[in-house]
Amino acid sequence: MKRVGEALLPLGLAVGTILVLGALVLLALGANPITVGGEALAATLWDGYGLSQVLFRATPLILCGLAVALPLQAGLFNVGAEGQLAAGGLACAVVAQAWMGQSTALAFVAGLVASSVAGGAAGALAGVLKHRRGVHEVISTIMLNAILAALCGWLLHAGLAEAGTSHTVELEGGVLFTRLSTWWEALAGSNVSTSLLLAVLVALACQVVMARSRFGFEVRAVGASLTAAHHAGIPQGRVLVGVMGVGGALAGLAGAHFVLGARRFFEEGMSGGDGFLAIAVALLARNAPLQVIPASLLFAALSQAGLSLATSQVPRESVLVLQGVVVLVLGGASPYLGRRAAARAEA
Repeated sequence: MKRVGEALLPLGLAVGTILVLGALVLLALGANPITVGGEALAATLWDGYGLSQVLFRATPLILCGLAVALPLQAGLFNVGAEGQLAAGGLACAVVAQAWMGQSTALAFVAGLVASSVAGGAAGALAGVLKHRRGVHEVISTIMLNAILAALCGWLLHAGLAEAGTSHTVELEGGVLFTRLSTWWEALAGSNVSTSLLLAVLVALACQVVMARSRFGFEVRAVGASLTAAHHAGIPQGRVLVGVMGVGGALAGLAGAHFVLGARRFFEEGMSGGDGFLAIAVALLARNAPLQVIPASLLFAALSQAGLSLATSQVPRESVLVLQGVVVLVLGGASPYLGRRAAARAEA
């Protein structure tokens, strides 16, 4: 029970920050915090469509949050999830369309595999540059974001886009994720689909792998001390490239979420910045795969709540302020949270 409390402490701190600061921001804008907050809560969690949109928005955040959280356990800061997502989305759309003539089931699986391979290749490249040339992963992944975005745009205009459009050919319904509204009518009208279930299963698998497998131990060992890992015989290069590749593969799957779950095609900028918001998700989750799920739901709820603020004449940018302050508060509290975790481990 104590361990659960320690895990939920950052999330509780984030929620408390949002409630207190949100009330102050609304008061400064001349709005009633109770009225506006109640309307936002009703439109987000107490409404079937609002709840389904929160789940839909949380899905790519879970996958991209994992793409950031896992490399962080090895001491690597993957800020390239946005580019990896784009590479995965384009590969998914092209490969799924190519396999449509064979079988919709095979096309679906091929699209998923292609998205993870493309994203994984982008992530692994940053790992190789880190290991072979000493290029800091923050620099390489930032640059790869721009390179991959430009490459995807060039490929679209070079012939991958459907004639007369700026996106790939629209996929048929049989190759898409099944919408959850098929089983739960309260979610009707939303794009939330079985990609959410896939994201949750991936998070569970990541938790098991990082906690129970040799690979997870090696990742944590490298993150704790490169020198100690070297003397223990752990192949640092394999770990660095591997964990960045796994992170990129997870972000690539987020691209498949958009292509196979909502839009039915790939287009530039389809993620809306989820790859960058995932950095805040990973920080809130303190790099723990399972904690990425509630952290993603919190940020997704904030984003959805921002849409309801339009009727209250409150700027949506206030939500961005809250998101940023949450990251700053958690960053400032990290030493304290780290000391608590260390004390618990020694007890």
